[in-house]
Amino acid sequence: KEQKELLFRVNELDISHKVLIYPGADDLGCSLFSKVFCDVKKYSPEIYVRYSSTWGPFMKPKYEDRSLHESLKSQIIAAGGFIIDHSYDTNIILMVNSPATEQWNMAEQVPFNTRHATYFSEVNYREFIEAIKMYLGKGKNVSLADVAVCNGSDTYLMNLLKKNNLINELSSYAGWNTSGNTLGTVIPHTIIHSYYNNYGSNKEKLKKDREFYLHRLVEDWGYQGVVRNDIIENHLPVLKASYFEVKHVQKDVEELVKNKIMDFVRDNFDSDNLLITNVNLPWVRMFEIDFELDLKLNKTFAGLIQN
Repeated sequence: KEQKELLFRVNELDISHKVLIYPGADDLGCSLFSKVFCDVKKYSPEIYVRYSSTWGPFMKPKYEDRSLHESLKSQIIAAGGFIIDHSYDTNIILMVNSPATEQWNMAEQVPFNTRHATYFSEVNYREFIEAIKMYLGKGKNVSLADVAVCNGSDTYLMNLLKKNNLINELSSYAGWNTSGNTLGTVIPHTIIHSYYNNYGSNKEKLKKDREFYLHRLVEDWGYQGVVRNDIIENHLPVLKASYFEVKHVQKDVEELVKNKIMDFVRDNFDSDNLLITNVNLPWVRMFEIDFELDLKLNKTFAGLIQN
């Protein structure tokens, strides 16, 4: 109802050429930054989009009101980019790990074997991985929008990426909360990353770029995809706490989160090069965390991810 009222008001004011209305919220700062960046730099990034599922672009993600591809078109336009028809015409490839079922069957952070059957029959993970390899082999900037499941990474895909030594090679990644949140984060990052390409000799820009990328991996894959459910299921009951009730044991829970995040970093990254500090629960609940990430910049990032 609110969206219709906004659409009608936009039409009355004759400002439809200035206004986009699409699913998303917390990601908007990234999109606005990217749009201004493109305007200032006079940069018109052309993006090729490829899905993990044939049905993916037609599915309505959970919590949203339209097909995934319609949202993606709005997100790319809002960030200053444009979808192009062929991968060989551009250097920017956006790989979208998409659901193959409507929102009521779309998976949350649940065990792989309890997901809807379409995750086994209509999402081709192996082919998706091979496509990423192929595009990287052609020297493309490859980014990953991980929207197959809600509220965190698709851990099955992330483990496949790790086994295939591909995580180091991606330009950008996001897999947090809603589909709109993820798209509105990864698209602006891949646009800005593609503008600078390999950053040349500017090590400070390269450092910030990789820290942003790694922050998303640690939060979306590490916390939302792995650590959070572990703590909710195995530790909060012992502390007599729950998902939304942690205030009375907040410091204890934050210390637990920090330790498990560091375990995740040690298991998946070169922890000597990656420092995680100031881990906390800013909203005094388990839904999100805040932390600072610092990366020691080496000559290359080879070996950052453990195989």
